[in-house]
Amino acid sequence: MKVFKFGGASVRDAAAVKNICRIIEMFPPQKLVVVVSAMGKTTNALERILALAHGEKDLSPEWDPLVEYHENIVADLFGGERKDLLKDWWDLFAQALKKVPQLPYNEAYDLIVSHGELISTHIIAEYLKEQQHLPVTWADARQYVKTDGVFRDGTVDWDKTAEALEGLRPVLENGVVLTQGFIGSEPQGRPTTLGREGSDFTAAILAACLNAESVTIWKDVPGILNADPKRFSATVQFDSLSYQEAAEMSYYGASVIHPKTIKPLATQRIPLYVRSFENPDVPGTVIGDVEDQQLPPTFIVKDNQVVIRFGLREFTFVNEENLSRIFHTVDKLRIRIRMMQNSAISFSICIDNREDQVSALLEELQSQFFISVHQPVTLLTIKNYREEDINAMKEDKMLLLEQKTERNYQMVYR
Repeated sequence: MKVFKFGGASVRDAAAVKNICRIIEMFPPQKLVVVVSAMGKTTNALERILALAHGEKDLSPEWDPLVEYHENIVADLFGGERKDLLKDWWDLFAQALKKVPQLPYNEAYDLIVSHGELISTHIIAEYLKEQQHLPVTWADARQYVKTDGVFRDGTVDWDKTAEALEGLRPVLENGVVLTQGFIGSEPQGRPTTLGREGSDFTAAILAACLNAESVTIWKDVPGILNADPKRFSATVQFDSLSYQEAAEMSYYGASVIHPKTIKPLATQRIPLYVRSFENPDVPGTVIGDVEDQQLPPTFIVKDNQVVIRFGLREFTFVNEENLSRIFHTVDKLRIRIRMMQNSAISFSICIDNREDQVSALLEELQSQFFISVHQPVTLLTIKNYREEDINAMKEDKMLLLEQKTERNYQMVYR
């Protein structure tokens, strides 16, 4: 059994949907789980709709374009024959939006944003069944991926998820199972999400619990590159990477792979392939039990970061007790520190500029520390660096933080 994952770019329009259907047909009939994200930039649109609903404002400036976008894809795929294909989904979505003002924001976020994946997979499943005549079963990931009650960053309950997924094994005998990435449910059945860009992680969860032969993530790049080709003119593709090297790259923010994806696959020695949906005949990159050879420098850029600097109000030294308070709060708020640095009188962290987390962190600690905030800033990580790479990247930048180890270099700059 194999697991395929297709992201938003690979299902952004009708032509893209037809393309992934061709990719699925390239493989002989076999047990296959296909994980799909929301179409195109739908998640961003849903976040804007959520903000309007939360403020009890007019939704039409965002709602109407979103509906039109999906209805146009349906029309392009089916002609006029299935114009009511999404009617029930829009009704369910409208009912969910009415609940938003009464819900805590993070719970409302997962309730609303999860509709992107549900709608996209419904369209694709119907197209596969009617146009390609493939045996396809649509599966609601909320029934199978079980998490705790933390919204927007649910922690997987692996035992309950594995137990639930046993129900998919007989279904897989009949062909393709199509399901959603990114979403799950907490013990009371309310929708949760696994963190932004969490569809890769969903693929790894399903693969680990169903003992898959492999996972393939289909991207708009030919494989894993040592830098974002949109930012760097000369890039190098990796033919293979070890689990450890790939895990480090994802930890530092490489966008090709979700940070949580590698661990469950490495534990069960399931290889992960990164391949191009635009050129599916190209082998791409494999992550697995391989020995890394001489690796080129890898450049990882994270925009929209924030540096928070903590100083003591009594103008004394930062000690373990002070750090413990900060780390306890960071852990409680589920904030991921991308870089940290301390001096005798201050401690600095670089984190994602997520307004809810930053505000909560400041509220919790501002009475205990003198806090300064620098935003937005950019974090650059160079793995396997050369000194000339560092010197070139530092030119014309105002550095806020800088750190170097034997293999890795990081800097935060404006």
